[in-house]
Amino acid sequence: LGDYGIDTVSDMAEAKFIVRRALSAGSPLVLNADDAESVQFSKRLQQRMIWFGLHPNEGQLLQHLEAGGDAAFLDADNLVLQSGGERRVITDVASVPVTFGGAARYNIANALAAMAMCHVLGVADTDLKAGLCKFSGDADANPGRGNLFEKDGIRIFLDFAHNEHGVQAVAETVNAFNANRNIVLMGQAGDREDKDIGALVRAASILNPAYLLACNLPGYERGREVDEVVDLIAAFAVQYSIPGETVKRFDSPLQGVKYALENAREGDCLVLLALTQREQVLALIRDFVGSG
Repeated sequence: LGDYGIDTVSDMAEAKFIVRRALSAGSPLVLNADDAESVQFSKRLQQRMIWFGLHPNEGQLLQHLEAGGDAAFLDADNLVLQSGGERRVITDVASVPVTFGGAARYNIANALAAMAMCHVLGVADTDLKAGLCKFSGDADANPGRGNLFEKDGIRIFLDFAHNEHGVQAVAETVNAFNANRNIVLMGQAGDREDKDIGALVRAASILNPAYLLACNLPGYERGREVDEVVDLIAAFAVQYSIPGETVKRFDSPLQGVKYALENAREGDCLVLLALTQREQVLALIRDFVGSG
């Protein structure tokens, strides 16, 4: 936001909808029924649509299903496809590793999106189930996207979430782990507005962090002074009821991760929103988990 004439979320939605132009005539557009901007923009389109979503009994998805449209949706604890009025259970949520037993609602939505797309491409239900149940989403398959590591009662959740909604989704997932302490590492590029950095910290505060590790992102100051973003994170942390003495400052994500690992104890969850130095951070975590 703020670049190339894109100043609002609606502007961003319109820009992202450009991908629909790649569809051949008659090919359906797969859309998220739980996203207000997608629902709103879809009213301007004259093409076939397949919707996916977590709430089949309300809003856009309900209307679409009642009209006999194709859709992928969550029904109780099952992932369901509807086509031609027929409902087919593909698998249950607990069998899809990336949902962490249903805690990661955003990955349930991602699984539904994949189901809808694969349905369009003619993938058989049995193959679709096999793919969903096999995809672990670990650091080898999908590095930096909800990778969970464990050692000696310590959980490490690595994700590159970099906006308010992403961090909120991570926070809601991690809170389901019921850790004794959450230790959160975060940073942000300098070209984000102060209010956006504040929103990021507000989302992180959902985790009630025992420590908030605020990191510079070397090379990503983008017009700000060194430490300026870290100072903002610290100031917003106090504003959102995170005690100032629990905020630690680091020159880089790698330094922050080292501190988190050195100070972790049984029952902790380290929530590492490491936006840079990704390979080094992953190597450090793997070394920690594999040692001793």
